[in-house]
Amino acid sequence: MHLRHPSDRSLSPHAAALSQRLGPFDASSATHPLVTPLGTTRDGQRLGLLWWPTPDAGAAAPVVAGCGPRLQWWAPSATHAVHRWCAEQDVAGALTPQDHEVAALVGYAPGAAASIGLSHYLAVHRLESWSASLDRALRHLQRGDVLAARVCGDRDAARAPEWAAALRTRWIVAVRLGDVEAAREAATAMMGLPLWTFEHAWTEVARWAGWRDPIDAAPYRRLALDPTRPPADRAAWMLDLAAAEGTLDPALRSSLAELYRGAGLQAFAEYVAGTAGDVVSS
Repeated sequence: MHLRHPSDRSLSPHAAALSQRLGPFDASSATHPLVTPLGTTRDGQRLGLLWWPTPDAGAAAPVVAGCGPRLQWWAPSATHAVHRWCAEQDVAGALTPQDHEVAALVGYAPGAAASIGLSHYLAVHRLESWSASLDRALRHLQRGDVLAARVCGDRDAARAPEWAAALRTRWIVAVRLGDVEAAREAATAMMGLPLWTFEHAWTEVARWAGWRDPIDAAPYRRLALDPTRPPADRAAWMLDLAAAEGTLDPALRSSLAELYRGAGLQAFAEYVAGTAGDVVSS
């Protein structure tokens, strides 16, 4: 089953398989309103499914980590997340015989990650973190391989064009090279994406994009509270404001639900207004 919207209160088979293999996730008002909790990894990362209010046709719900005001990209879909989980468990020696069936379903061969190293395996399958990719790009720069460093940035941007952190490698490489035009272009593109997808400090990016000091959450607050703005835009700015201030107001869910109803997204409004953990496995 390919799930594009959370309103039916069920998980896809791969999302359910991942959830069953994770530790408990105590959802609360601090859980991001657009995230369905899945569980906690062995190293303490809280994972969840992210639901875009208006996804592209056929788009999968990505798996994210953190699940607070800011999110971290973990995998582009539940299928990819199970693949990454299998690789990490395998290298840690924790992949059980019962896990082999689900590993086969997502194309992971036990021992594959260990044979070439986990970081290399995740890179090959485009499952690595943005920080790992950035580190590789910077190593290319140290060796003087500018083309390889730029390719890292382009590759990241193509993996998740809707995620600001995916553009960080391109931006930092351009800054290090003194390519002002490319750095400004990347920074401007990042500032046009949700602030809760940055995964790192955003003020320096804002300066490169042309924002003037002081750089704070004030613009987001003004936009979010402006009743003349479109409801869906106001909802997006509310989430950006929460990311900028680093906290999720307990009343945010109800405010978002009201705005999504005003935008005609009734089913999504019901999801956002519900309990954080009310989506169950199918």
